[in-house]
Amino acid sequence: MNASGIPLKEPSVSAAAADAEQVERALIDASTRVPVLMFYTSAMAWLIIGTLLAGFVSFK
Repeated sequence: MNASGIPLKEPSVSAAAADAEQVERALIDASTRVPVLMFYTSAMAWLIIGTLLAGFVSFK
């Protein structure tokens, strides 16, 4: 396929708007990092505890 035959269009948003959106997403990601890590840590802890308890119960 010929690369010059592909029609290209300009992006609909300006570079400044895209940068502002990227900064906003980065701020949101940074603000939710701790709660998300706590949820993952809690889930992993419960999985380990459940696995250990299931092992103890089945070891009759």
